[in-house]
Amino acid sequence: MQFRTPLATLALVVSIAGCAHAQQTPTRVEGTHTITGSRTNPRAPTAYFGLGWGGREEGRPIIAVVEEGSPAARAGLTVGDVLLSVNGRDTRERGPLFPEPAPGREYRLRVKRGAEERELTLVAAPPRVPQANR
Repeated sequence: MQFRTPLATLALVVSIAGCAHAQQTPTRVEGTHTITGSRTNPRAPTAYFGLGWGGREEGRPIIAVVEEGSPAARAGLTVGDVLLSVNGRDTRERGPLFPEPAPGREYRLRVKRGAEERELTLVAAPPRVPQANR
């Protein structure tokens, strides 16, 4: 598959990886979302989870990225897990997956891994701060 512009390629990557970047990067994200055309949240992120999702199974997000050493990795999430609920709320419902993110806030996750369902606890960390090249 070829794209005519780098922006089209970026838009595909964002759609595959989910939009967790707004909660993971320490910079202000402003402008228009390339996929939906909606305004992006101009506030700086308040927490870091170290995960991304891409694709859906029965309307529920499938974990596509778990960064090594991240809160998601410490919680026991793995790539391919299907996120069934967060704090008892079904992930098929509209709204943020991780409402009111803040460092230290705990989220009770129910995930499906293969045929088995598991309960995990994800604890949000402070946003990451990029290190300047020296």
